Amino acid sequence: MSRKLVETTKEFLGNRDWGASIPATLKLKQRMKVEDPTNRFIGSFNVELDEYQITASLRHFSNRLNRRWFGNNWRRYNRRIEFVSAKEGYSSNNTRGYTRKHIHLRFKLPFATPQTFDELREFEARKLQFVKLIRDCWAKIDWAYGSYVGFHADDGWSDYLAKSETKEHYDQSVPWDFISLPSKASQN
Repeated sequence: MSRKLVETTKEFLGNRDWGASIPATLKLKQRMKVEDPTNRFIGSFNVELDEYQITASLRHFSNRLNRRWFGNNWRRYNRRIEFVSAKEGYSSNNTRGYTRKHIHLRFKLPFATPQTFDELREFEARKLQFVKLIRDCWAKIDWAYGSYVGFHADDGWSDYLAKSETKEHYDQSVPWDFISLPSKASQN
């Protein structure tokens, strides 16, 4: 993994117009016990978490969150909650040791930042509602194990998303194909 790739990713994520945003860490089950629904086999077996299941869980979570926040407008008018994510964690056969696989995210809040003190009270109530919605939507995902959702993210969180230490395959750690980034910040 090249240092230039890490620096470029940090710069790319840092140059976004995040406005008010919140951080989240979504933990994943490392394996799941599965029983045969047809009862052709006796007993059960364990399915290990892999990259496909991590990406599918994140996509399912994103679709569920957008549907709950925007209703049918998320499909009809292509409305999306803007976020970036990074997958982290090592498997037990890695030479660096074992780290539980998890996903870090940064969400841009899908509502306006307050301009007055009166708007601030409503803003905080909506932010609390959004945090609760993130937790509820993640809890419905099959591979979900738990979550941490903060109340404020700054540019340091984007740097944390782009760190290379706990990523098994850095070039595949950010699923660029279905994340939704805010527009680029103006260079005034």
